[in-house]
Amino acid sequence: QPALPASPLPSVLSLQSHCEALPLLRQPVLLALVGVNLGDWRQKTTQAKVQEILRDLGTLVDSAAAAQRELGQGCVSLLLQRLYEKASTFALHLQSFGGQEQVANGPLEEAPQLIPERNLRTIFETYKQLVRGKLHLLFADLQSDSCGEDRSWPGAPRPAQRPSSLAISWGQ
Repeated sequence: QPALPASPLPSVLSLQSHCEALPLLRQPVLLALVGVNLGDWRQKTTQAKVQEILRDLGTLVDSAAAAQRELGQGCVSLLLQRLYEKASTFALHLQSFGGQEQVANGPLEEAPQLIPERNLRTIFETYKQLVRGKLHLLFADLQSDSCGEDRSWPGAPRPAQRPSSLAISWGQ
């Protein structure tokens, strides 16, 4: 299986400083709210977590593509292309874990909360939150599963844990 990109954030986010001001979009794009409540997250199956992340990545990829089409060529368009590529790569890696068919055919847990957004900075922040939040937690779960507990993937239920009152919520 292909290795995950070593450092997905700096290559996209550090380039923001090389472009002049990020313009507002004329037409808003839809972004998923990607905050994570740890108590809720721990209660989800791996299959549900993957499904949620794939849905959020798909929304982000669609939004980056729509913004790029509106802006045409230029520095910001290059940033959006890199974000598109990184988010698409994460989606491909998740699909390659094997079991994507089960994820795609499983019941949807809940409709995502989407917000219309015209600010390009928010598109990049959503990517950063998704990588540092849900993706990070999923990979930590998968690592923990493979290092000590015998669970089959995908969709094996996690044992009941005391709900955490700690919630990771970034901005939205």
